[in-house]
Amino acid sequence: RGFGVCAVSRNYALEASLKHTVLWGLPELRGIENCMPESERGSAAKLGDKAEYEDARAKAKRFVQEKYGLKQDPDARIFVFLGRWVKQKGVDYIADVTEWMLSTYPKAQLVMVGPVGDCFGSYARAKLEALRDEGRFKDGLFVYADFLIVPQELKLACDFCLMP
Repeated sequence: RGFGVCAVSRNYALEASLKHTVLWGLPELRGIENCMPESERGSAAKLGDKAEYEDARAKAKRFVQEKYGLKQDPDARIFVFLGRWVKQKGVDYIADVTEWMLSTYPKAQLVMVGPVGDCFGSYARAKLEALRDEGRFKDGLFVYADFLIVPQELKLACDFCLMP
């Protein structure tokens, strides 16, 4: 008999406790939130006023666009997915709407990073790599279907984090 389990969020803990009978006998199923690590908290707090924050954000956006081969555009809206490419996280849906999103919104840029974890991730990789390789979205799409250490600037530069 175990002591308990931690899940990636309170909502997932609740869902798992109701859905998976193997967990029913455990005394506790706790959700922990994915938070900002303490090592990053100090640098975020140093951005005191609005002008400082906007300057740091603009520099981070330029850095990210250059690093990932995206068009240098201060007005671009950067969407980021960083995580396992699995059904639970909706990567297949992201892959399905990418062509529409980048065609309809020319200021949109998408950065997709993480390892493939199931057949839905394999589907997303194939679809996104095909879009990237055809060249139509070379200025707005970065795809890396594996582990990658990303710079801290990515968090500051992104406008939208795509998460489950």
